Amino acid sequence: MRGLRPAGLHGDIDLWYPGANFGHVDQWLAHVNDLVEIPAKQFSHKWAFFCERVMIEVLLLQPRDGGLITRFFDGRYVLAWPRETLGDVQVGGQRLAVVSVQARKLYREHHPQIAHAYQAFLSQA
Repeated sequence: MRGLRPAGLHGDIDLWYPGANFGHVDQWLAHVNDLVEIPAKQFSHKWAFFCERVMIEVLLLQPRDGGLITRFFDGRYVLAWPRETLGDVQVGGQRLAVVSVQARKLYREHHPQIAHAYQAFLSQA
């Protein structure tokens, strides 16, 4: 989104957002004209929208007991993130929070359980 690099091979950009809920993101989206929400990808833990034909997915990292968690699909699976989930790098003189290698690895390791939670969510819909 900042134009620091082109979208990766996957074709989307993942943003991890620390917050209690998507309230601030929702307010921001309501005032930005060039973003298009993707209703099929709006969940309790993730929102998605298009920005210049690139899909942006925002994953919610909620505070709990001094750490961060994500409640996937209305809490059907809860993942506690490692303390070092978000780190800082300097890019062009600006501080930019980035997701740690450990957190990305943890997400991949838990993906089968997250996928199972998604199937359970679909069966309840």
